[in-house]
Amino acid sequence: MPCDGQNHNCSQICNNLPTNSFNCSCNAGYTLAADGVTCEDIDECEADNDGCSHSCINTIGSFYCDCPRYLYLSDDNSTCTADGFDVDCSSPFGMTITLERKRFFFLPDSLTLLNTSCTSVSNSTHIWLYSDYDTCGTVRKVDGSYILYTNAVLDSKTSTGGIRFFESIKIPFQCRLAINSTLSQKLKPVANRLLMRIENTGYFQESLIKLLSGDMDTSPELSPRFVKQGDVIYAKLMMEIEEVRIDSTNCSVLSVNRLESQKLIENGIPVNFLTKLLPSSHVRFSYPVFTFTSGNKTLHLDCDFSIRPNQSLINSVNSSEIVLEQEITAPPSDDDVTGGVKPVIVDNSKGVLLKCGPKIMTLTIDPSLLYGISIHDLQPLRQDCFGFSSWVEGGKYKYNIPLVDCGADVKTNDSWIIFTNSLVYSNNMTSQVKYFSDVVLTHSCKYPSDGYNSTLTYSVKPNNYTFGAENTQRASFDVSLNVFSDADFQNLISNGGAASIKEGQRLFGNIGITSSDPNVKVALDDCKVTPTNDPDDSNNHLVIENGCQTAYGSTVLSSDRFSLLTRSFTKQAGDNVFLHCSVVVCDQSNMSRCTRSCQPNKNVIGKRTEAAVPTSRVVVSAGPFFIQ
Repeated sequence: MPCDGQNHNCSQICNNLPTNSFNCSCNAGYTLAADGVTCEDIDECEADNDGCSHSCINTIGSFYCDCPRYLYLSDDNSTCTADGFDVDCSSPFGMTITLERKRFFFLPDSLTLLNTSCTSVSNSTHIWLYSDYDTCGTVRKVDGSYILYTNAVLDSKTSTGGIRFFESIKIPFQCRLAINSTLSQKLKPVANRLLMRIENTGYFQESLIKLLSGDMDTSPELSPRFVKQGDVIYAKLMMEIEEVRIDSTNCSVLSVNRLESQKLIENGIPVNFLTKLLPSSHVRFSYPVFTFTSGNKTLHLDCDFSIRPNQSLINSVNSSEIVLEQEITAPPSDDDVTGGVKPVIVDNSKGVLLKCGPKIMTLTIDPSLLYGISIHDLQPLRQDCFGFSSWVEGGKYKYNIPLVDCGADVKTNDSWIIFTNSLVYSNNMTSQVKYFSDVVLTHSCKYPSDGYNSTLTYSVKPNNYTFGAENTQRASFDVSLNVFSDADFQNLISNGGAASIKEGQRLFGNIGITSSDPNVKVALDDCKVTPTNDPDDSNNHLVIENGCQTAYGSTVLSSDRFSLLTRSFTKQAGDNVFLHCSVVVCDQSNMSRCTRSCQPNKNVIGKRTEAAVPTSRVVVSAGPFFIQ
């Protein structure tokens, strides 16, 4: 045969023909090229995306469908879908679409259907849209023995504000109704109740110990956890769930190897004067920072405690609304008008599971046990409460019920705290048929009230404490120089600033001191006139020296008052003059430094004795004076 032992250049398959000849063919996913021997890849994605609802990825000899973020490929390997999206086609009048906000967090607040006049309604957990089979842009198509009703969820173009994760959103959905089937139902009085009772245990998350930066309950947390010896630690012990309060607290500081310890609180009471309890809705206390003699600077603050319900924060419903039954009862059968009871043992093997978390009870139920009840037909006792959510996962109904915000009954029993709630019929049912007079699916989570512990580790920075016998600081007194135009010192013309005067005018100066000590006095030492504001200017004219007048026209009136005739410098130095005076500060109990004893000599009117010359001086200035 032609193809035996050779393929005659066929790239894939060589076929023997009855005429003792051959031809070439290709594997699935390939097509034979014009040369009759070469096989070329077929791009399955070219033809209508090959059935993929979103992305079609071509490969050599095959293809596959892919989904964008937040969606996953369903079992048909063609359609992209998402958890938390439910299409209810049970009504003969229309379709109800439910989207769970937790799953579709990226959706805007306002959604529409193809006809944008059909808009969504929502609450904090879900978004709903509804369309009759002949409104809201729904497209009708006959497919064999079915009628397909197709529409899509769109983002509203009128939404304003917020952020967008996608430029546009389109989520198609479809209801398929059989054409040639007849549905009949025998209506009977509903007498049965669907009852369930399931219980499980849980454990609260360990409480949090926080080191605060201050003594207020609202003080920010200290981070990083470094403290210094001798400082005060402010600690707060709190539960993450506020409806439970801490009781019977025992706290100690332990060395890193836990061989050394110091008790701080025992049974909620400080054990020594070091620890102080502070007012707070939590356990809040303070103590001074210390270390142990072992020298290790890493310490543990360790607290053991029990818990109790904080009844002031728990808003329970009437406990009589909670039915404690031990079985699920089935709806009446078509042949049994009395509604016989079919007991179902409630355990995990029968599709009911209760998980008790630190803040939420999660109930998982096999829908077959609910005999046609929609997932959205059940709500906790306090309906539409904050934090409640429901969704379908792995074919199971799942419900998250907060421990306390949805009407739970809270009781203590021996060493347990028990939270009990029930799922009941919703006030806004979506189903058209009720199989039971009422539904009470009761679930309880038990949490131990004793045996809780929390530990926080912090590091201590060493601090050497030194007590000084003397701590001295230096400062200067506030000394002022005021210039007057009259001998009565009434007409002030300058208190240190600029002023205009006439050449040859007599000025009167007064030295003052500001101090809370009435025994502090001040006396004149030297006064000079300069053309600049620099008291050390070499171009100067000394008018008072050592408290005594030394120039013509200058007069010392008292230890703190003087007068002088104005004078100017040469034109090269300018028309402005500045007055600078150094003063001596004395204590009234010892006025020797300020005592003036002027002696006449041939050059000056008087001069103070050398014994009275001070060792330090304070200089005050006034001016400039503009000489007219």
